[in-house]
Amino acid sequence: MEIQMYSYTMYGAAITPAILASFLWKRATGVGAMASIITGGAATLIWELVLNKPLGWNSVLFALPLSILALVIFSLVSKKEQPVDRQSV
Repeated sequence: MEIQMYSYTMYGAAITPAILASFLWKRATGVGAMASIITGGAATLIWELVLNKPLGWNSVLFALPLSILALVIFSLVSKKEQPVDRQSV
């Protein structure tokens, strides 16, 4: 059960914010999504393996806000690619 919870946390904190942002936020970029996935995964690993779950809290409480923050910051800083206009080529 502990391994299952760990895998759901990795999925929830690393992948879910990027997927939801791709559907719900027009300013989301690929750079922001990758930063979100890396930050969420790394934060989960750090919380679980290095810090050994301080206060007994699930790592999603730590990793998810960091993942969303990375998504927003990197999406706002990076420039979204414009689609190529095929008619003018």
